[in-house]
Amino acid sequence: MELTQFYTRFIDLTDRVLPAIHYPSDQLIYLQLFSRTLAVGQRTCRISYRDLGELTGLSIITVKTGIRRLTDHGVLKVAVQSAARVAQTYEVLWPSELKKSQRLERSAMVLLKESGAAGGSYEGILDKLTAEDRELLEILKGTLPLEEEKRLRRMVQERLEEGGDAENKFMELIVMTKFGPERLRKYEDGH
Repeated sequence: MELTQFYTRFIDLTDRVLPAIHYPSDQLIYLQLFSRTLAVGQRTCRISYRDLGELTGLSIITVKTGIRRLTDHGVLKVAVQSAARVAQTYEVLWPSELKKSQRLERSAMVLLKESGAAGGSYEGILDKLTAEDRELLEILKGTLPLEEEKRLRRMVQERLEEGGDAENKFMELIVMTKFGPERLRKYEDGH
């Protein structure tokens, strides 16, 4: 998997998928399965409850319960059913593959608040970006899923003041929602 694609997928993982999985134990299981499938360009992996328990520090019963909940939630499928006491083969599903992916969506404004970005003043942030961050912004813009791009553009239109530049505001929103808090802190007024 290309680094920029992995970076975009990782942001989606932390901002959309994991928050939609309610139990921390289930999140740990999903992360272990994600790291053995989608993160390395694979569709499925074969792993036992015991191995998942050792990797996550969870009991086998907690792992079994988590697998059932992840399957019920629709983010995991048992790809090949195996006999009892044999490692199962799992397929990790991604939001773009889910029929009900809306339930995994998170508001960009929620992301802004949670990142701490909403509290600072980032007026004119595009003019302040370093060359490295400008390159990152272009990569992120080019890899935005179509639905997410449409959602961000709608947000811009809803909040655009008369005479404002929609494309600049769109780019600012990408910076505010996709750059992490550490990267954003260098651009706060007063820093």
